[in-house]
Amino acid sequence: MSDSKILKNGLHKLIFAHSEVQSSLGEIIIISTEDKIELCLMKHLEDLETKRSWITPFGLFLAVILTFLTTDFKEWLLPKETWQAVFFVAGVIFLGWLVLAVKKAWRIKTVEDVLKEIKKSAIKPDKEGKIDENST
Repeated sequence: MSDSKILKNGLHKLIFAHSEVQSSLGEIIIISTEDKIELCLMKHLEDLETKRSWITPFGLFLAVILTFLTTDFKEWLLPKETWQAVFFVAGVIFLGWLVLAVKKAWRIKTVEDVLKEIKKSAIKPDKEGKIDENST
């Protein structure tokens, strides 16, 4: 059966004719084309990965601060005051990186936001349940 016949005959009828319904739970079914979903996911994949970008600066900041607080710096290649200053400056830099990463991650779209965008581009049946062939 060609795609246009499926759309003309009503995709929902075909789905329910070949499906067994076991539950009365209401679920949202999104009908869209593969290319629309792929474009949307590609656009937001990097954003979703950015949500975790704060982990690296947090780990580095924590390591530098714990080292700074617990180490009795000794003179080795540089005076001990210089080592303290190096770790203090590194801690400040990593704290700044952490703050920027958390702010950026806070503003990133969630999975729910991506789903809303996919729903906007989904094929919507008319009041009778028929799908317009031009909506694909």
